Amino acid sequence: MNLDVRSLQLVLAIHEESGVTRASERLNVTQSALSHQLRELEDRLRTPLFLRVKKRMVITPAGETVVRLARRVLQDVAAAEEEIRLLSDGTRGTIRLSTQCYTCYHWLPAILRKFGKRYPHVEVRIDVGATRHALRALLDGRLDVAIINAKPDDAAVELTPLFEDELLLLVAEEHPLARSTWVRPAQLAGEHLLMHTAPEENGFVQNVLKPAGITPERWSQVELTEAIVELVRANMGVAVMADWVVRGYERRGMRAIPVSRAGVRRQWYAATLRQERTPPYRQRFLDALRDMAAPRPRTG
Repeated sequence: MNLDVRSLQLVLAIHEESGVTRASERLNVTQSALSHQLRELEDRLRTPLFLRVKKRMVITPAGETVVRLARRVLQDVAAAEEEIRLLSDGTRGTIRLSTQCYTCYHWLPAILRKFGKRYPHVEVRIDVGATRHALRALLDGRLDVAIINAKPDDAAVELTPLFEDELLLLVAEEHPLARSTWVRPAQLAGEHLLMHTAPEENGFVQNVLKPAGITPERWSQVELTEAIVELVRANMGVAVMADWVVRGYERRGMRAIPVSRAGVRRQWYAATLRQERTPPYRQRFLDALRDMAAPRPRTG
């Protein structure tokens, strides 16, 4: 390659400074060295870039082409260097994020809003499409942070503990279980269970019902939390969701009941891939998640 950044700087300086003398001062080299470098460049390109007319440097059409290229390329190089500098000191970057559960999007926006005010040059991109398979997307390199509630058996994944929550059964006030202090998993065998995901992807089914040998008599997949709540309110099914999701609905014709005397609790984590050096802006985001991710019950 005959043209490099140094050559572009040389030609642009000679043109903008109208000669070798001031261009050499600008580039902090001697006049003889600059003249030698220009001759070498013209030899490589096999065409003159400047004509020497009465001690003046008159640019040729080939030289004008190089100058146009130099202005464009050097501007891009300067912008890239500035972006890299900002990335290295943790003030600018992009974080690709998803969660294991759709209900996390109830509390996550408030955290993102606070983080965005503190770090306005860090863009957080939410990949809703990866919600059901957040850990897989992280391992595939499609995410930088995955919020999950199942501890993976993979040495490549690093976990930042966030918070613990409890799964509660949401039923209509007229439902027979509504007067219960707590319910046994076996009592759900004859219920119509409303879930965000299919049973094979549902943590409650896989971790609580299936080990107990319980299969719901009927189930429906409903992705929207609000739709699940309205169906429960109409006594058309029951749902198991996090305490911070369902508590606010108890005053609206429904009741939230613990599952088992001890309750069913989950630990949430922010999962990232292990690496020698975590970008500073990403570590700041993990710190913000840990500090702010104590979701409060919804109020309506």
